[in-house]
Amino acid sequence: MNPNNQYLGKVEGGHFKLLLPVSEAGTCRRLTSMAMKAEQPPELQELHLDEYEGRLVMVSGHADAEWIWSAEMLEVAGLILTAVVDLLLEEAVKPEVMVY
Repeated sequence: MNPNNQYLGKVEGGHFKLLLPVSEAGTCRRLTSMAMKAEQPPELQELHLDEYEGRLVMVSGHADAEWIWSAEMLEVAGLILTAVVDLLLEEAVKPEVMVY
């Protein structure tokens, strides 16, 4: 997904926690609509995510270590899709149980 500058994440505690690209999974980024080369602090145009709490969000933009710049919300997943992804992720991280 990174070649297209698209990021999939979940809003948790007001933070955008990345799921994709996989190389960034588990890290958080703040979102700003400001261009990367702007000479103002990115906080001036920070996107507040409270209304998306607990939801999956697809965002486009240009990421650095802390921010996704020129961020645009592409799609917000519904409650059903978010619940399904949560279940799949829970299953993916469970240790294997051996049955004797």
